[in-house]
Amino acid sequence: MIRRNNFEKPKYYNEYVPTEKDRKIVYSYAAYGATTQDIAAALGINWKTVDKYFEEELKSGRAVAKNTIAQRIYQIAIGREAIIDPDSKQIIAPPIKPNLSALIFLAKVRLGWKETQVLESSVEMKSTGVKIYLPDNGMRCEEDKND
Repeated sequence: MIRRNNFEKPKYYNEYVPTEKDRKIVYSYAAYGATTQDIAAALGINWKTVDKYFEEELKSGRAVAKNTIAQRIYQIAIGREAIIDPDSKQIIAPPIKPNLSALIFLAKVRLGWKETQVLESSVEMKSTGVKIYLPDNGMRCEEDKND
């Protein structure tokens, strides 16, 4: 094969062309929290190719996932009345009772609250004295505080 310059791709190189179906798959997988490697395996391509061609789908899918999780945690934390269809008067969604653990979690994460522990010690320390021995050059120093 003859190449005109070092930057020209060889003819046998297949450029990936994403389809609309691939874009929907990537968006859906990203919205459910799949990793780029999982998405690449589902499409049968390299994860670098997924990053290169599906940047918008990855970002928007992950944003939807984060938003859905945040909404659900918030609803669990503060609770919610039953949702009733105004026309048929039937319950669309049951009520959710407030959850203290979820509320504490939100307070820590969103409000910066934290738990602190204060440890008190009742240990008394008694000095037993200090003895210092210098190298054997004929000089010796002893200090005893208990005498």
